Amino acid sequence: MSNSLPASQQSAAQSPNPLETTPTVIRVLGGPGSGKRVPCRIAALSVMMEPICVGDILREEANRKGPHSSELMRHMLTCTVVPSEAIIPVVKSRMDRAARNGRKTIVLDGFPRNEDQLRHFESTVAPLKCLVLVHCTDRTAIRRCLPPERFDDDVHVFLGRRRAFDKEVSDLRDIFFQRGSLKLINGEQDVDRLCERMQAVFVGVAENFVKADEYTICEPMFLIFGGRGSVCTGTSAKRRQVIVMASQ
Repeated sequence: MSNSLPASQQSAAQSPNPLETTPTVIRVLGGPGSGKRVPCRIAALSVMMEPICVGDILREEANRKGPHSSELMRHMLTCTVVPSEAIIPVVKSRMDRAARNGRKTIVLDGFPRNEDQLRHFESTVAPLKCLVLVHCTDRTAIRRCLPPERFDDDVHVFLGRRRAFDKEVSDLRDIFFQRGSLKLINGEQDVDRLCERMQAVFVGVAENFVKADEYTICEPMFLIFGGRGSVCTGTSAKRRQVIVMASQ
């Protein structure tokens, strides 16, 4: 008697996606200086969602000597675009871990950035339920990112990065506008207000797919962000959060 599995079971066993249920995936997008990164993480964690900063996990993978580390390191050293084929397995692995820890909603920061990446992600991992776009003026972005002593030298380069970002993500923005799932957030606000607004958007999107009572607002919460060379840029007494942001 053969011990081999039927073809359908073999296919399931070899599937690259071990999740029993497809998670709700929210994409947060914002150009240089938009101020989205720290509020995005705080807001997601405060409602028991899993924030995944793709840039951070790619750097971790490159330094971890994993199966994709050499390719990731090569692209980072040459400042070239990392292909979706190298990004998605790393993101998928982190999503699997979040699912095993009971996280039903994923908040992605940093990927996908364009239509091709979106198509690849949705065909191999999961559909994106919503695109949250954080926008602010050039003046605000410059104030956040450029110290006065470097303003004259760096402002044109910085604004060029913002224009390049706007061009790159325009297709993605249009796609989610047509889907009726584009959420705009005013990035001119301070960290507290950005956190509150993101939190409301995240829960509002998730409520369409899971029970709202699965989320609990968690206060007080202490979160510290930063590494070598970080500077403390703000403390919120209202939320009892200490925020440390790396210099940009």
